[in-house]
Amino acid sequence: MVETMNPFLVFPMLLIVLLFAGTIYLARILRKRTQTHEDAMEAMRRLIEEKQAQLQQTEYARERLVEELARTGREEERQRAAAESAERELAETRRQYGELERDFAVLHTRFEEAQRRHGEQIRLLEEAKTAMGSQFENLANRIFEQKSKTFDTANQQQLKLLLGPFRAQIDAFAKQARTQYVEESKERHLLNIEIERL
Repeated sequence: MVETMNPFLVFPMLLIVLLFAGTIYLARILRKRTQTHEDAMEAMRRLIEEKQAQLQQTEYARERLVEELARTGREEERQRAAAESAERELAETRRQYGELERDFAVLHTRFEEAQRRHGEQIRLLEEAKTAMGSQFENLANRIFEQKSKTFDTANQQQLKLLLGPFRAQIDAFAKQARTQYVEESKERHLLNIEIERL
């Protein structure tokens, strides 16, 4: 005989399943966000390296122009203008490099904060999962104890209903046997008296 599932057990089980699914979904989202942050940090590192290379090239070009300026006096004015242009380029590159460093520091701080928050969220989810598991276990134990008591009470009532008529018949039979025994004893006694009289 197939027993139907108790509706009081279905709801906690569905709740636990939904909590586990939600935990897995949140963990995937957190991993995806962490990967996105890491990709952004890698792109920022590459950009900084490119700017450092440009900065080195600009400094190298400026040094070459200064050396050529010292070697040739005839092109001094033209080279001075080129050197000033290189200086401006160098200043601009240094400014961009400073901005990139600031952006990198901000992104790095945000990334660390996001990682800390994600870790905290995962810890809270684990705690909630543990608490829900404990609550579910307690609920299941209470339901089991309640069902056991109900089952015991129902069994006792059914046994009383089944054995009640049988007990009544046994009591009637015992009473009848006692009555018959008493009557037979009286008859034997009377028979003994009659035999003695004869």
